[in-house]
Amino acid sequence: MGLRSPWAGDNVLQTIVGVPVGGEVPTVAAALSVPAVSRATALHSVVAAGSPWIPAEDPALALPSWLNKTQGVIPAGKRRVGLVQDIMFHNQAMLAVARDDSGQIQDAMHWPRWTWQLDAQGLVKIQNEQGHWITAPDQSRFVWIPGLMPMSFMEYAAASISQYVALCKTISNRAKSPIPLVELHVTEDWTGTKEELAAAQRAWNTAREAEGGSTAVTPKGLQVIIHTGVEDQSMLIEARNAIRLDFANFTNMNASILDGNSGASDNYSNTLQDANEFLRLSLGLYTQPITQRLSQDDVVGEELTWDHSKFDLTPAQGNTGQAVTTATPLPIGPTQA
Repeated sequence: MGLRSPWAGDNVLQTIVGVPVGGEVPTVAAALSVPAVSRATALHSVVAAGSPWIPAEDPALALPSWLNKTQGVIPAGKRRVGLVQDIMFHNQAMLAVARDDSGQIQDAMHWPRWTWQLDAQGLVKIQNEQGHWITAPDQSRFVWIPGLMPMSFMEYAAASISQYVALCKTISNRAKSPIPLVELHVTEDWTGTKEELAAAQRAWNTAREAEGGSTAVTPKGLQVIIHTGVEDQSMLIEARNAIRLDFANFTNMNASILDGNSGASDNYSNTLQDANEFLRLSLGLYTQPITQRLSQDDVVGEELTWDHSKFDLTPAQGNTGQAVTTATPLPIGPTQA
C-alpha cells in the first residue's frame, strides 16, 4: 500500500516526492550558513534531544520500550533530533522499523532524508548497491511522517538563503577592498610626480598613526576629503537585520531568540517569555507531526506527546520584585530585651 494522500494534487505530490516546484532548492549546508537558521536548528535540536515521548493523557500508561530507548550506538535523543530536523528542513521524515510476526514494532531508527524517496504512488524507494533507486520490497518497514507546512523550508526560504549567501559575498568583497575614509584629492596646485604623490600618501598614513596624529599637515596641492556615513555600508547592515527577521518568520520563532542574547537583567523576563513561547508555539510546528504520526494504530496506537518539562522555565522569585518588597531588614546592632 502506498503513502499517497487522497488530497495530493500534482504540486503537492512534487513537494512530497522532492521535486522542486519552482527554481533551484539550496542545500542544507547553505541554509545552516545563515546564523539565524543555525541557531534555530540548534535550539530545536537541543529541546528534541532532551524531550522523551510520553503518554498524552494517562501518565501511568506503559509505552513500548523502543520509543525512548535504542539499540546500538545512536541514542534515542539523536533519533528524535534527526526526525525534527528532517521535518524542519524537508517537511517530511522517515522511520525505519523492525516488526515482529504480529506486526508490532520492536525497534526503530531515523532514516535520513537523502536515503529515500517517494514515487508517484507514494511507495518508499531506496538505493540498491549500484546506487539505483528501487521500490523497497517491504513497505511495512517504513513509517513516513508528513510535516504540517504545504512545502519544505528549503523551498519557501530558498530566495532568502540565496540572498544571504550573496550578501556575505558582498561584505567579503567590501572587506577586501574597503571604501577609503580619507581621500587625498590632487588639486591644480600639485606640481610633484607620481612617486612624490605616493610618498605623500605614506607620510600621511605614518603621521596619522603616530602620537599626536590628530593634528594633520596637508601638503600643497592636496585636499583632504573625509568620507563619512557611507550609504551602502548602512544598507548592508540593514539587509542582514532584515534577513534575520525573515528567517525568524520562516522558522516560526520570535526574532529576539535568534539574537543570541544571554538573558541579562534588563531583559530577563522577556527571555523567559520568549523561551516559553518557543516551547508552546514555535517548536510544535516540527514536533507535533511526529507524535501525531506515532500515535496512529500502525505505530503505537496511543496518543503521545513530548515531555518538555525540563525546559519549562519560570521566573526566579527575586526577579519578580517579591524579594525586595517582602524582605525583612537585618538588625544592624545588638538587640535589646
